[in-house]
Amino acid sequence: MRIIKSLIVNILFLIISTASFAGPIDKGFESLKIYNYFDAKLNFEKGLKKEQAIANYGLAIIFSRSDNPFHDFDKAYNAIIQSDQLYYQLPDKKRSKYKIYNFTRESIDSLKLFLASGYYRDVVSKENTEIAYQRFIVLYPWADEYDNAITKRDSIAYAAAGSKGTSHAYRYFFEKYPGSELAYQAKANYYRLQYEEQTVAKDISSYVAFLASYPDNPYTEEAQDKIYDLYTTDNSIASFYDFTKKFPSNRNVESAWRKVYQMFMYDYSEKRFDEFIKRYPECPFLEEVKEDKRLAVMQLYPFRQNGKMGWMNMEGKIIYPAKYESLNFFKEGLAIASLRGKFGFVDKRNNIVIPIVYSGVYDFENGRAIVEFNNKFGIIDRTGRLVFDTIYTDIGQFSDELIYAQYEGKYYYFDKYGTQIFKDGFDEAFPFEDGKAEVHIEDKQTFINKKGHFLLPPVFEEVQFFNDSLFIVSNGEYYGLVNKACDTILPLAYDEISRLSQGRAIIALDDKFGYIDAFGKIVIDMKYDVYPNYIKLAQFADGVAKVKLKEKFGAIDLNGKVVIPLTYINLGAVNSPGIAFTKGKQWGFITPKNMVTIPPAYDYAESFSNGYAVAELLVQQGVINQKQEWIIPNKYSEVRRFENNFWIAADGARLFLYTLDGKLISEDHYQQIRKIDEKTILLQTPTELHYYLIADKVLIRLKH
Repeated sequence: MRIIKSLIVNILFLIISTASFAGPIDKGFESLKIYNYFDAKLNFEKGLKKEQAIANYGLAIIFSRSDNPFHDFDKAYNAIIQSDQLYYQLPDKKRSKYKIYNFTRESIDSLKLFLASGYYRDVVSKENTEIAYQRFIVLYPWADEYDNAITKRDSIAYAAAGSKGTSHAYRYFFEKYPGSELAYQAKANYYRLQYEEQTVAKDISSYVAFLASYPDNPYTEEAQDKIYDLYTTDNSIASFYDFTKKFPSNRNVESAWRKVYQMFMYDYSEKRFDEFIKRYPECPFLEEVKEDKRLAVMQLYPFRQNGKMGWMNMEGKIIYPAKYESLNFFKEGLAIASLRGKFGFVDKRNNIVIPIVYSGVYDFENGRAIVEFNNKFGIIDRTGRLVFDTIYTDIGQFSDELIYAQYEGKYYYFDKYGTQIFKDGFDEAFPFEDGKAEVHIEDKQTFINKKGHFLLPPVFEEVQFFNDSLFIVSNGEYYGLVNKACDTILPLAYDEISRLSQGRAIIALDDKFGYIDAFGKIVIDMKYDVYPNYIKLAQFADGVAKVKLKEKFGAIDLNGKVVIPLTYINLGAVNSPGIAFTKGKQWGFITPKNMVTIPPAYDYAESFSNGYAVAELLVQQGVINQKQEWIIPNKYSEVRRFENNFWIAADGARLFLYTLDGKLISEDHYQQIRKIDEKTILLQTPTELHYYLIADKVLIRLKH
């Protein structure tokens, strides 16, 4: 603005020096040239009688400048507006004449910009109020600061609406400033608060009244969902069925019918299908039920053929030819399928129900699935509709009806409709669980509740829940305990503090550990020696814990009483009816009362669980029963428990599956063994997919 001011004054004086016209206008500019503002003002005021356009221009220069006693932004504004309007009425001859005073269209515009900048700087910015910025916007639409004034005005008005925190306040904002960039967010807050204000009772009647009064509010779907949830809290067939009758226009009617259907078809038998069709003839998807009846008896499994995948039944018969590059197992009635490097979903009829267009997808969870497109993530529903646009660099899974997603380097939380819940973002975020979520701000960790409030101030490098009222905290070097008010229960002075287990938690300092109770009181002295993985292995289970003292292991009870003497070089898990122990270099077994049941005879052993134990001889592992019989021969490099009722035995990279009692499922060896669902285990060879049906105890070999 100094440049504009200098140009106005210097050019003006340069031209005035050559002026040859006599009269008040000429005298006014001559006086202005020597900063004689008194004479200049007097002459320009005289000139108003005959030369209003240029006289007002001269007065505008005086009033706009701050180096004279006549400085007045309002008068300067009125003068330049008059001059601007009158300039267009001047004949060309007079405009040409006035050029000697530098009175041109360009000089008027320059002075207007100079005046606007000065007014914005010296008046509006100092007042910094909505009214001041609005006045500037109305008076100076040509100003360089016009857009900034709008932004400032809207920010102040939006903050004022936020401080009131009512739907009316936000509605007043977006109706007053409909073109504001903040109008969209104001409307979002308006609808959210309107919904919250009208449903504060959170009962069915309040949600019904809300739907009747505000049918255009975007939270009507949530209100319908709340009615659905409240009406069907007992999760019974009767409540879901009654819901469809009482609320026939609710968007969850089909979901309710699906629940009735799924719960009624608990055994998925042909007879049950017939009973459902007879009892519920008004079901909106009855034809689908009839088709499901036909498909129900057919189990479908992916198979591989010539590098492609299709579906087969349990007899190995091809049901749908291999045409996909990959297939997943069905979940929520849909299965992931890929073609040409892209992914989508097919149903059990092999119809593509979600287009195969995504660079990545995840299985459906509660009617939602994460998809990836152009290296960004979003979320679709079962119809393929994007609930979250694919704009996020990271995204989580729904938990407690909320989800986190990363956008422009920050993590935010959203509801299932894609609405951002909290204004502020975080440097790292994790799923909500039981109404709370872990978040990181810079290098500090804390937890928030579902209102976005911190459960602890973000001042610690690490925070863990100790119990419902206390937190384990760390400064990066030491651990302590604090309560919700951040009062110190135990100072930041310990090497480790574990979570509670059976009312006891491990506390360690200087390579010694003991136990504290739920209140942070030390109840078992820190006299035991730390050992590898002690934080896990020394936790109490079934009332006992494994401890070490003077290089010997034993076990104590919850009161610190020694229940297995600390005389053993090593012990297995101590919450077992048969505890593995060593004497010399050999392993044997004792009872919880320290009686030897199997003398040391093994090179390695693990404590008994469900009547069986892993044991090793001559670098080969197997499984024994309590009679010391090898139910799985000791010929494997490793044997480990799998899904409680099975064992996986490894011979190098070759894997074998055994039942809990030692029956070999197949003589074949596998590259991969994993559980697909509660009914099925997948066993993969280099060329084949085998399936073990847990309940039927049947192995299906798909050799196509």
